[in-house]
Amino acid sequence: GSVYEVSGNEVCLSTGDLVKIISAEIIKASCEDVNTNDTFELPLDFKGSFKLIPNLYPYSTVEEMVSMIGELEMPFYFTSKVDIHFQGLVIRSGEVMELLSAQMDEGKKCAHCILRDEQGEVPLYIPFSCHGEFYQVVSTEAYTLQEILKSPRLCSCRMNMVTGEKGICSSQASLLISPVYEIHAIMQFRKNSVKIPSNLEVDLIDVTEQCQDVTFITPLNLKEVFSQPDDSFPAVCEILETSEHQNYFKSAWLPKLKKGHSFIIHEKLHCQMILTTTVSGKKPKRYFLIWDSYGGCFRMRPREFTTVHDLSVAASRSQKLQVNVSKYCESIEEDLPSLSIGDQLEVLYQTEMQLNYDGALQLVDVLVCNRITDVVDDDDDELPEQISLPMYLEGGFVEKLSNNKKYTILDISKKVILPVDVKVAVRDPSVEDDILGNFLTLRLEEIATEPVLIASLMEMPDYCFKIPINWIDMSVFFSKEPLPQQAQELPLRHESVSEVMDNFYFDFRKITISDLPPPPRPPKRQKSSKKNSSPPALSCPPMDDIPPRVCRLSISEEKPMQRCTSPLGRSPLESPPEILPRKSLAQPDKSKLNEYVKSPKKTKNNRQGNSDDDDHDYESIDDTIRSMQESVSFY
Repeated sequence: GSVYEVSGNEVCLSTGDLVKIISAEIIKASCEDVNTNDTFELPLDFKGSFKLIPNLYPYSTVEEMVSMIGELEMPFYFTSKVDIHFQGLVIRSGEVMELLSAQMDEGKKCAHCILRDEQGEVPLYIPFSCHGEFYQVVSTEAYTLQEILKSPRLCSCRMNMVTGEKGICSSQASLLISPVYEIHAIMQFRKNSVKIPSNLEVDLIDVTEQCQDVTFITPLNLKEVFSQPDDSFPAVCEILETSEHQNYFKSAWLPKLKKGHSFIIHEKLHCQMILTTTVSGKKPKRYFLIWDSYGGCFRMRPREFTTVHDLSVAASRSQKLQVNVSKYCESIEEDLPSLSIGDQLEVLYQTEMQLNYDGALQLVDVLVCNRITDVVDDDDDELPEQISLPMYLEGGFVEKLSNNKKYTILDISKKVILPVDVKVAVRDPSVEDDILGNFLTLRLEEIATEPVLIASLMEMPDYCFKIPINWIDMSVFFSKEPLPQQAQELPLRHESVSEVMDNFYFDFRKITISDLPPPPRPPKRQKSSKKNSSPPALSCPPMDDIPPRVCRLSISEEKPMQRCTSPLGRSPLESPPEILPRKSLAQPDKSKLNEYVKSPKKTKNNRQGNSDDDDHDYESIDDTIRSMQESVSFY
């Protein structure tokens, strides 16, 4: 085995691999200096020239000389340093002869040669068994690299570079020049021909006679299968490899397409399909592909919108959109109207208008509509009320339908602008259980044309399904297995609805959805600044509201209360406030008792222990004021 690199790709030849060689191409020349064993390569467009270096070793017989030369692709001259005697003839030493070919003469192998002298050309037939001391006579002719590579005899001779780029090799170098080929071969499970360099170190065995009936498999993906000519179908294909992460479809046929299984490809087509979703509240959504072969009919159902922006998008795709308001919408702006349940609106156009938000004018996108009333007065020629709704307004709107017509899938693809909500009015008669008829509302969202392969399983050759080649990854090859008899006799039934997974829906919408702008945000309002607002001024109660007993209270004159200056109102250069000394605890209490404030009640045990104290124990208010004075002075 061997591992090599071709065009940046690593290729491995393993033991036992079967290789079919179809061609060989010379890509460059390899030169080896016989004296130093150095090697280098020359491109095919090398402009230099080479001359032959004569072989200094003699040939002892004619047979040895002919066998060493091989095929005579170009003239070969030789001479002998001794006289040659054969058939009564004598060839003197030093005579130059040209070897033409090897042939039979009178039942013996001999070399057909020509001796040129002053009298002309003399044909000679020298037996192979003739002995002598033969040397090659080298001509002074120069050879190009292309001429050397095309001649096996010149490739076996030593060459001297006469002209060429300087620095490649020495002028006295004795070079052996050999071609480097690129072998074009076919291998199993390879799409293209494999290119193998001829100097790759790998051992091969010729097994051509033993492998006459071997067929080489060419793997193809589904896109390559689709590119095959039409007359290649129907055909039986065998699966070589499938993707493990194929979770786009919920169809029953997909799990049966496994490695090693065969299936039938009947034809290739471009089919229209409509991406469809179910509209249900509590149940999870389901997704389907409705193909153009669907035979049922649909009836339109009213669409529901939750914002004015959704109304604008739907109105841009349809004409004369009318809706009924299903949710009360109260406007928070004076210039904008409110909507009541039951109001009928006809969408007209989208524009911009200036609205007052907290005293500032802002440019807002609005949708202009006509408010339609059910009461029609013949004497009243007034135009319908025209209102403007901001795009960010949320509410409830239900489409008002004017017809009850039935549509086929072809009618929808040609006449109806998607998306629309529909309900199955007539089920597909070609399907035993039309799954679309089980849903109250279906939303047809997007229509597209996809390249598909019409295929069927070997066990059910008459039931065909569609394989979208852009959404299923699979490697197959065309097998020589014959088509089942049922596929040729029975009429084909086609699958018209394919259920898909949610990830197919999202990936498909990423490709096909248009670049619509996002819904607008409500305009920003002016934020009320709370930092600059001044606190409310404190107001003193009027004198009439003060109780009389509080007005009669007085402060002792011995220690009047001092006003404390706030640190925030002081200048940094003023001295700190004076700290009053702490009052001694042993100082006798000279304040008068305050009879208007009742002291906290004492416990029962204390009242029993102090019999002198009456039940009316009072605390002087002067003590309370004095305690407050000490606290303020300490601060």
